[in-house]
Amino acid sequence: MAIINPYVEGYRLHRHSAEFQWHPPQIQESFLKVGFLNILSTYGWHTRGQEYRESVPQFNWASRCPAIMELIAQERPAVLGLCELDLIQIQDLEKEIKEGRLKEYQLIGFSTQTAESLEEAKRKYPADAWKTYGTFVAALINGTLIEVKIPPECEQLPTHPGQTWQTVLMKVHLVDKIASQAFVFLVSHFDYHAGCTNIREQSCDQELRTLRALEQQGIPYLSVGDRNWSPKTGEEEAKRYIDSGLVTDMRDYNQYGCFGLPGTFRRGKEFVTIDTGYRSRGLTEGVVYYTRAGKYDLATRKLLPDTAKIKKQPNTGFVSDHFMFIAGVRFKKPLKGLTHAEP
Repeated sequence: MAIINPYVEGYRLHRHSAEFQWHPPQIQESFLKVGFLNILSTYGWHTRGQEYRESVPQFNWASRCPAIMELIAQERPAVLGLCELDLIQIQDLEKEIKEGRLKEYQLIGFSTQTAESLEEAKRKYPADAWKTYGTFVAALINGTLIEVKIPPECEQLPTHPGQTWQTVLMKVHLVDKIASQAFVFLVSHFDYHAGCTNIREQSCDQELRTLRALEQQGIPYLSVGDRNWSPKTGEEEAKRYIDSGLVTDMRDYNQYGCFGLPGTFRRGKEFVTIDTGYRSRGLTEGVVYYTRAGKYDLATRKLLPDTAKIKKQPNTGFVSDHFMFIAGVRFKKPLKGLTHAEP
């Protein structure tokens, strides 16, 4: 497999470079396509007042929604993890599933605030009761490619003293119908203030215990989420995953390489948050990784092509304040004694 060892100079979470390519090559071989997007809740738009709404018209959900549906329909991942999703957005996603371009998909998830399933929350809460249900971590699952093996599970993550909102880790057992392979897909949102390093570390350790148990059972796993990691606060926490010996960053050891930019679109001189995923080092192998900026035309609400010029331009916006990332993976038989020099 033609891959480059990314650890020659040590693992780095933040690795933005001025030299990159947006578009991956066309790949003929079959592989499992998964992804993740922090979809950006409508809460801020509805609660921060008219002055805020006028300053960021691109974040109006009514404007973003068509472009997000187009982006998902273009990529058609087997599984797409989502976070910061609210019931207003869930209604639109379910309408697209029922009537639009996503008819082969189903949506499952959990409230971050109550740990109730999406179905329970829909029955109990008005769509604009954000402070009651928080947001959702969720998975959009392509039923033609993936079977839900058992009902999804949810566990609450540590909370910082004085924090009024909760965070959760979702775990769902799936079967890749093409490969006839069972695996576990995990989605999380470490929604903490930037200074809460110790709480994020506790959340990392809690998830790593879950991954270690799956590894011991020989069950492949793929973990995606927004862990609120930035160039200033996330580097050491991300290394906890790599140093565990269990996982590989989805950006690394890919047969066809890594494309696009990490994290959110640029604010000032740096990317604010870096979203990435992790896969079982011993039970999976990487095929390709790339990001989608999700830039769209405010007038037509149509998606625009990804280009090197990602700064906001007049009459354009982004579908979220995070990029979508897509990872191609395959499953392999367990190998003993794997190190960073993955074969």
